[in-house]
Amino acid sequence: MRIAVASDHAGFIQKAPIIEHIRSLGHEVIDLGPATDDRVDYPDFGDKVGRMVARGDADRGVVICGTGLGIAMTADKVPGIRATAIQTVQFAELCREHNDCNVIGLSGRFVPLELNEQIVDTFLTTEFGGGRHTGRVQKIMREDDPSFEGVPVDFTGQEQAWTPRTPTSGLASATWATASSERSRAARSARFSLPSLLRSPLRGLFGAVQSIRD
Repeated sequence: MRIAVASDHAGFIQKAPIIEHIRSLGHEVIDLGPATDDRVDYPDFGDKVGRMVARGDADRGVVICGTGLGIAMTADKVPGIRATAIQTVQFAELCREHNDCNVIGLSGRFVPLELNEQIVDTFLTTEFGGGRHTGRVQKIMREDDPSFEGVPVDFTGQEQAWTPRTPTSGLASATWATASSERSRAARSARFSLPSLLRSPLRGLFGAVQSIRD
């Protein structure tokens, strides 16, 4: 993969070793600066990485500042980017598996290099899980669409569902559709009815636990 990397002055100390680590994994690295640890503004470098990934000139991005927060927030403002700051390996795994994250922000001051390298390893090797997460990622990306008017105030998560239409100019337009609440209630009642649970106790129990997790 092609990985875009940038930092500010606070993350600069870790930029070079992280670039070398990524290259050691067999990936191509695009170094978007800075060239020294002179004081700079992190939004400039978060923007560069975000736009390169959004254009498709890089597959994923890694940005580094003092906390990883501000530079990731900047990259996430670029349409098409799903960026977040990561401080643990487990969060790196989940941001890929659940959210299809394409840019991560690392802390150059509060997280040691060795741990950041492990985070990068996990970020680059974990695949998106798909399934129920696909629709949720689509809902994240509707926020990039200027025509999306927002979630209705009375939305409960049960009676209505958002469905994407054909993307326009790279951004998915959105419509809200009202589902049949009667059918939804009937389906839930059938799933947890006593006969159903008696026929398959384990399946019923697993379904209840899975519903809670979702």
